[in-house]
Amino acid sequence: MDLSVDRPKLVLNCLLTPQKPVSVNLSSSSSVLETIFPEIEDARITLFENGQFVTNLTHVSEGDYQTDYKPKAGMIYTITAKASGFESVTATDSIPLHRPVIYDYSFTYPGKVVGESIYGQITIRMSDKEPEKINYYEIAFASFENFCASNDVFTVNDLEPPNPRTILFTDRSFSGKTINFILYVNKDKLPEMEVRSVSYNYYTYKKTWYAHVYTQAWGMETIDELFKGEPTVMFSNIEHGYGIFASYDVFPFDSRF
Repeated sequence: MDLSVDRPKLVLNCLLTPQKPVSVNLSSSSSVLETIFPEIEDARITLFENGQFVTNLTHVSEGDYQTDYKPKAGMIYTITAKASGFESVTATDSIPLHRPVIYDYSFTYPGKVVGESIYGQITIRMSDKEPEKINYYEIAFASFENFCASNDVFTVNDLEPPNPRTILFTDRSFSGKTINFILYVNKDKLPEMEVRSVSYNYYTYKKTWYAHVYTQAWGMETIDELFKGEPTVMFSNIEHGYGIFASYDVFPFDSRF
């Protein structure tokens, strides 16, 4: 029987946004039998902007590294991490410069009966001004809300697999057009929410993350409910390691989170 164990790799997680200083969590991979990921506290993590050195991040606690620097939309960022005993890792992403063009939105209550609940209706008028490329978006709520939608842009229901907590979509279906689309939320007034312009890496990672959480049934109360599905291969753009280095920009409907 082959009991050899793969050499641990660095696991780097970082989401860039112009609204916040850059922060990174760095840990190492471990055996599938382990329940914790060892934090790496003595690494050298360096951030580059358009190929030029920006800063080294400082370790603050439990594998978390920070800097006061806030990244900018439209710039290309590369991050590197080096730690003793591990192969160095690197990743690159760019904060989307494209802004979602939302001409108007409205809220109507009551909007739709879903099961035994009355949902409000949110109508959004949105335009794609860059038909030559695909742009990626996310609608997020400031607090947990039940939501559903079935339209030409996306079909989603947070009560159905894979139980997403946000709405991820692209402008592929309305390339070069202006459309109205409707979503329903279990609320009697317009919830605090925002549209995020996200990178391809962010979009793909979140898609696989929701599938992974669902198939592994995190949060279930009995052992019989755990690991009920096949594990999902998580998307990663970290070279020689694991994790995610992705980006987004925020455009609030009402007020910021």
